Amino acid sequence: LDVSVKKISELKGAYLSFNPDSKHILTMTDKKTVKLWNIYGQLIADFRHDQYIEQVVFSPNGKFISIVTQATPTNSKLLTEKSDTNNTIHIWNISGEKTAEIQGLYQNFSLDSKMILTLFVSKPTLKTAKVYS
Repeated sequence: LDVSVKKISELKGAYLSFNPDSKHILTMTDKKTVKLWNIYGQLIADFRHDQYIEQVVFSPNGKFISIVTQATPTNSKLLTEKSDTNNTIHIWNISGEKTAEIQGLYQNFSLDSKMILTLFVSKPTLKTAKVYS
């Protein structure tokens, strides 16, 4: 068992995540910017938004990035108190091109990355799940 470690790169960010094949890394550098890097620290894409970033995820196949933005930052409100009339789910490919925009509060990719499940909250008591392909 080799327990030695070797630093490959150094990245700054509040949020860090590997994509499923471990070849790319997402960092959230501020509340409105997400960056995509290769593991050697080379910037591949810069995803800037006018709204506050709430959630960032890779698709299971690692080819897409989903970023949820909100007009105002949340402050630990319960899901029942949120409304996503100002929430947008932005779908990007790893080349940095936006492929879709969907209204919604939360999202989850299917395991084959061909569909995305979103949660839309229009009133504190009215929640709707939607599936997109």
